[in-house]
Amino acid sequence: MGEHRHAVVIGGQRCGSTLLARLLADHPDVGLAQPEWPEPKFFLTSGNHDEYHRQHFHEDAYLLLEKSTTYLERPDSERRMRGIPGGVRPIVILRDPVERAISNWQFSTENGLEDLPARIAFSEKSEMRQYPETMSTSPFHYLRRSKYSTLLRPWIESTGTDGMSILLFESLIADPENVVMGLQAELRLDLHKPASMDRVNASEHMEDVGEDVMAHLRETLRHEAEAIARFVPEVEMLWPTLAETR
Repeated sequence: MGEHRHAVVIGGQRCGSTLLARLLADHPDVGLAQPEWPEPKFFLTSGNHDEYHRQHFHEDAYLLLEKSTTYLERPDSERRMRGIPGGVRPIVILRDPVERAISNWQFSTENGLEDLPARIAFSEKSEMRQYPETMSTSPFHYLRRSKYSTLLRPWIESTGTDGMSILLFESLIADPENVVMGLQAELRLDLHKPASMDRVNASEHMEDVGEDVMAHLRETLRHEAEAIARFVPEVEMLWPTLAETR
């Protein structure tokens, strides 16, 4: 392969990461790691860049892009990425933490992984349940996976907020062209209008979990939204968890 740069969409789950990766990969100078599903997750176990290229990239491109959302939950993967020549730019897309948690529970339920109702599933005890060894991360970490400040801390400590791209799901859905072309500029790509694409893996509607459960989730996750608002001020207007408390 010739000279290239690397970027990885590291998360979060149920935040539009697949749509973002596909929109970015529509650029003629971007090559997307294969297979798209199951995700490569290469850096969970290895940092060998030659093997990385052989296994997951079948075309030469200026920017080599991977999407593996487990990385956000596994800071050891960030350490392995450091061995890639030229470094890797992490890209993270975040969603209102309460809505993300509900979407995660709904997705697990619809795919036969979850049989607990929301009022029981959204608890620390329920999140400790065993899960199949074939899965790289628990399908039950609805709250833990929405605690963005904890998940992002090792990444920010390594790269700083200037060394990574932090996007919002709500902005991507409202104006995908502007968001993706802004990301293209951050990645030093020539600007290219992305193709129109439908949302991926989206549930038809957000499940009504009841006001008691919503109040519990808001109380549990509000501080996570506030933490993100310190360096992404737009969330104060875009995330209902914060907007509803003003």
